[in-house]
Formats: sequence, structure tokens, C-alpha cells
Amino acid sequence: MISYSWPHRAPLHQLAVRARTVGHYRLGPGRADHVRTIHFTKLLWSVSGTGTMISHGKKSPIGPNTLAVHFPGDLHHVVNEGAEPWEHCWWTFDGELAVPLVHSLGFTATAVYPARPVPEQLFKKLVEAFSHVDGTSEIRATAVAFELLSAAAEAKWLASQMQARVEPSEEFRKSALAILQQSWSRPGFGVDEFADAVGMHRSTFSRRFRAMFGLSPSSYLQRWRVKNALIELKSTQTPVHDIARNCGWDDPGYFARCIRKATGLSPLQFRNSP
Repeated sequence: MISYSWPHRAPLHQLAVRARTVGHYRLGPGRADHVRTIHFTKLLWSVSGTGTMISHGKKSPIGPNTLAVHFPGDLHHVVNEGAEPWEHCWWTFDGELAVPLVHSLGFTATAVYPARPVPEQLFKKLVEAFSHVDGTSEIRATAVAFELLSAAAEAKWLASQMQARVEPSEEFRKSALAILQQSWSRPGFGVDEFADAVGMHRSTFSRRFRAMFGLSPSSYLQRWRVKNALIELKSTQTPVHDIARNCGWDDPGYFARCIRKATGLSPLQFRNSP
């Protein structure tokens, strides 16, 4: 563990927000940091491995690209319950405006927040500011600590924006597949009805579908129908025209052309092939 703090003396400057400590810790498997009630604001940025923050009986993982925040009066209880070392950096603030400052940048509760990779150069810069104690070192360190806090707020915002983009895409994927599974075998079901069921204009739906699945909705639907028709042809003795109907074709001739395009064989030839 490497940590830096000010000598045990009264602060040289009456700062409303003051950088208090900075450190870098590698916590071994099964180890816990010193459990205590803290009287300052602490931000812990995970580098590698995964730790656990325990707050009010709730366990929250602190993995790479995440940031844990504690406030004055919190029980500081972090442990490594994994099998690998957990490496993290931290820095702390005190002063009457420390909590409002951290709150104002979006860290409003004792919790683990999404972030980005640790800005190592900023941590080194803060360590350097603590390493040379003189009449202005507290001011310099506080300026760097605020710069690091700003980087944390930006990282949290970017991570949340990325998550917001991913979640709707995942919801779209699940919704589209659910509708497809319910409707693919019904003759007449096509892209217009597919888009309406998802609740989108056809052109918007088609763009999003292609971006998600790599095929247009009509091509994807056609492949789905052909795949199921081929299974029926090989595994049952159902008449070809009934298979066509069961798999979404109301024109047996078009069904035959689709099977020939996919296999090079007519439906009966495919059924009888080795």
C-alpha cells in the first residue's frame, strides 16, 4: 500500500474543500481494508480485480472501470472476496463544501458508479503534489484532486451514456425476436406488420434491424422460414403444400423456388436426398 497525507498539524489554508489523502492499494484475496466510520469524503477508483463494498448490509462489486464513493459518517467496509488481488486508487476530501461539491458532480449517494479506466497520470500528479510539502502544497493538491474528481464525473457520464445506448438496443433485439417467434409461420406476416408490432416506422425499423442482426428484416424472416421448412421436410412426411403453409408461404410455387435457391433442390428432392 502507498498512501500520502498531510502532516498532523492544522491546515495552512482555510480551504472550503481540501484534498486530504491519496493512495494506491493492492488488496490480496480474502483481505479487508480497515473497517471504520470515516469523517471525510472518499472516492475509490478500481484498477484491476474486483472488490466488494458493504454498505447497510448490501454488497456491491467494485470491478475495473467502476468507482466507489463514501461520505462522512459512512462505515467504510471494503473487502476482496475474490481469488485474485484487487488493485485500486483512492483520494479523499474534507472541508465544509466537500460533500456539496461531490454531490454537484453526480455522486449523490454512497454507492458504486460506472466509470472508465483509471486516469493514471492524474493520480501520479496528485501523488506528486502530496510529496512536496510547502506553503502552497495543499492548494496545488486540492486543484489536482478537483481535476481528478472532474475526470471521474466525466467518466461516469460517458459510461452512463454508453449504457443508455446499449440497453435500448438490447430491448429492441429481445422485442424483435419475440415478435418473430410468435408470427413467422403466419402467411402474410411481413416487414410492415413486423415494424408496426415493434412500434416503429418501416424505414426506421429496417435500419435498426439491419444494424442489430446484419440482415434486412425480410431476409432474416425468409431465412427463419426456410430453416424451419427444411427441418419439416427432413423430419416429417407432411405434404409439401402443408409445410409451405405451416412455414409462412401461401404460394407453394414461391415456396419451392425459395427451397431450390437455398439448397439447389426442389422440396421433394431435398426430402429424399441422403
